[in-house]
Amino acid sequence: MLALLKAHFPKIELVQDFNEAAARGKKAICLLDLRTVVGRGSFQKTTVDISAYFFDSKYQPVTRISAHGEGTVPFPAFDMRVQASTNAAVNELEHKFAVLLH
Repeated sequence: MLALLKAHFPKIELVQDFNEAAARGKKAICLLDLRTVVGRGSFQKTTVDISAYFFDSKYQPVTRISAHGEGTVPFPAFDMRVQASTNAAVNELEHKFAVLLH
């Protein structure tokens, strides 16, 4: 995820939370929210949702870019499809960044 952001924002720095970014006097903030629901058995869905919230120098929200990935747990349930669902969400986010930022 950090590599994706660095590709579009080379000077980006990783901080632990919004308050730390504000305390360090950052001029802009990108807050990532990742939500995962793992299917518990065969034929259930695993979903990954990623939202990137962008704030300006006054820490006011400017925009949000969201992406979704999902996969169905196969039978037998040896793979919960977390990685595949995450990859799908990251790929969608990467595509949206490319469209919006170029």
